[in-house]
Amino acid sequence: MLEPTRLIDFLNEAPSYQIHFEGMENPDADWLIVYQKNNDPSIYDSVNFEVALKMLGGESEDVNTMQLGFLNLLCVRENSEKMKIAKEILTILDSEWPYLDDDLYSEREDELAQFLWQQAYNYKERIDYIRKHRSEFEFANLSDLISQVRGVYFGGNSFELVTE
Repeated sequence: MLEPTRLIDFLNEAPSYQIHFEGMENPDADWLIVYQKNNDPSIYDSVNFEVALKMLGGESEDVNTMQLGFLNLLCVRENSEKMKIAKEILTILDSEWPYLDDDLYSEREDELAQFLWQQAYNYKERIDYIRKHRSEFEFANLSDLISQVRGVYFGGNSFELVTE
């Protein structure tokens, strides 16, 4: 099972981070890191961080988010009632399917796929993609095909597009 890291131990192992430490002054030994993500997180890390914070009831006396250089940390006081929830979060993250909210993850993945399709691909690249991944698309009619080629919307597998 995943175990939270003591914030003070984390800071002692990487003293250069202390220079950029924001969020709390003089963190004591009570704080445990439950989750961390970098400043350019994947959809997975972004969603899990957001949902974990929400599951913990947001920031409070016993829950804190902080920026440490390029890392964002989600910390919980060790002896607080929030630790029970933190342990549930860590159990999920240690499972075969470590997503705290499948629906939100899928929604964000689809939003990114729509954005990429419209903004990062030109019509020739869209045609090439559709040809390469034809089995992922179902077109109701010629107008539907043309709309997707023009980048009006993406109707394929979001995961495939986002990870390509």
